[in-house]
Amino acid sequence: MTVLASLILLLGLAAPLPADTPDARELVRHALQSMIARSDWVNDFIYLERVDSKALNDDASVKSMKSKTHEWRMIEGSPYRKLVEVDGKPVPEDERERQELYLKDNILRRSKESPKERAKRIEAYAKRRDRYLNAISEIPDAFDFQIAGEEAVDGRPAWIITATPRPGYDPRDRYSALYPHMSGRIWIDKAERSWTRIEAGLTEPVSFGWLLVRIASGARAVLEQQQIEKELWVPKRTWYRADIRVGLIKRYHIEEQITMWGFRRVPASEAAKHQ
Repeated sequence: MTVLASLILLLGLAAPLPADTPDARELVRHALQSMIARSDWVNDFIYLERVDSKALNDDASVKSMKSKTHEWRMIEGSPYRKLVEVDGKPVPEDERERQELYLKDNILRRSKESPKERAKRIEAYAKRRDRYLNAISEIPDAFDFQIAGEEAVDGRPAWIITATPRPGYDPRDRYSALYPHMSGRIWIDKAERSWTRIEAGLTEPVSFGWLLVRIASGARAVLEQQQIEKELWVPKRTWYRADIRVGLIKRYHIEEQITMWGFRRVPASEAAKHQ
């Protein structure tokens, strides 16, 4: 379904808005600022992440697929992942033992780093995290927003907000450079003012790296969050599909879904050692 068709359907079915409906831009700004402010939740939890990747044919049929599941945790200020499943099956016993040895080795090695080595490792992680968070922080200024209705998400009432490119917006980096070419919708939980779902799509092609990489119009993405504690929302699912051309010859049709679950707090004794 195209973005336009979705919008038409949404406007036709959405309930009338109450007179005291809040400002759409401020709802989005608050939801994203809250997300950024609480982004350090990763320091306190161990969780599972499954990545399902598909290579597609020109007709969107599946050419090949694979999946891997990792257990993620923080060790001495930066993340570490341990492989636990491949293609939906637990890793063999010998691989499980190998992964446990890798984990213990990383804990030991990071604990013995020099201050310079530790700072370099954490800085590399912080740069990746900050690029992502900086791009998120630009969203409220990159789009025009309008509350189009209300809808329940996982049984919780939410506002549905449409987003269209804001004229005159000047992207700051290559991540936010996508925004002028995107439209979408955002669902914001009415009780906690956190976003629960985002749908976005490219309305025109986008090129990077002196035109060497080109993402075709129609690329789509869906992001979902879940509440695991009061006022704490974390990623639940990310899905995207895109047609990408690299250079003049290579073309890739890809689809990927990332699912996160099994969040549990790091034991206090372990947290004191490794964060």
